[in-house]
Amino acid sequence: MKTRFLIFLKHNAFLLCLLASLINPLFAQLIETEKLDTVNLIITYNLSFRPDTNDLANVREEKMSLIVGNQISLFASYNRLINDSLLMGLNERADLNQITAAAMAGRASTRFNFYITKNHNKNQMIFDDQIFNEYYTYLEPLKEIRWELTDYKDELLGYEVQKAVAYYGGRRWEAWFTHQIPISDGPYKFNGLPGLILKIYDSENHYVFLAESLAKKQEERVFGRKIQNRINLTKKEFFIVQHNAAENLILQMREWGNPVEVINRLEENLRRRNNPIELTAD
Repeated sequence: MKTRFLIFLKHNAFLLCLLASLINPLFAQLIETEKLDTVNLIITYNLSFRPDTNDLANVREEKMSLIVGNQISLFASYNRLINDSLLMGLNERADLNQITAAAMAGRASTRFNFYITKNHNKNQMIFDDQIFNEYYTYLEPLKEIRWELTDYKDELLGYEVQKAVAYYGGRRWEAWFTHQIPISDGPYKFNGLPGLILKIYDSENHYVFLAESLAKKQEERVFGRKIQNRINLTKKEFFIVQHNAAENLILQMREWGNPVEVINRLEENLRRRNNPIELTAD
């Protein structure tokens, strides 16, 4: 029986990694959460992106959420927020069967596992991400993006918007922000303009964030950041880990003796994810 179990582990390593990635975030939800701020505004963005530079006709879309508080904001994939709320009804006594059931029933898929916390009081941004079963974090200063304001104006969601341009993460970005909402924030890491960013896209249109709705608080609500074991890195160190993660997984699967066709299929899927939001760590 033990031998059969070891053979199963070797030939189903990737499946087990996927199962762990489903369950691990749910275990994390059972631990303590650090309260960040009170919800003032929630902006829902539609993110249109091209994950594969070799197949630019392949355009994906995903909903993203920016939760704005008094001094702190949180940005994440809408589905990631939903996934991390699955265990709100469970407590620390929940057993493995309950956790697994919650993981397998209604888990929404996402290509983006990161959480971005902007602390405007401390002029600090925290980037948290999950790569397979490990959690990483690094810090960045706020307002380091050098924007160039233009005279171009338009209208979005009933707000007058103004165009600004900047270079960040190896891309040229064009942002449309509104003075009518004097919040120096926006999707992803973007901030530092004299108003909320309602639309931003890179010059190649590989990533386009477009605000779809703004919801002001209707009742007193707080949001937080999960307290969990994370590996603290610099931004450049994280980029190296992220770059090497796929190759390390392939090597591990080969060492475990997974079937060649399974490894080839995984390699092809990973090759199609070659176009991250940030191309450089500078």
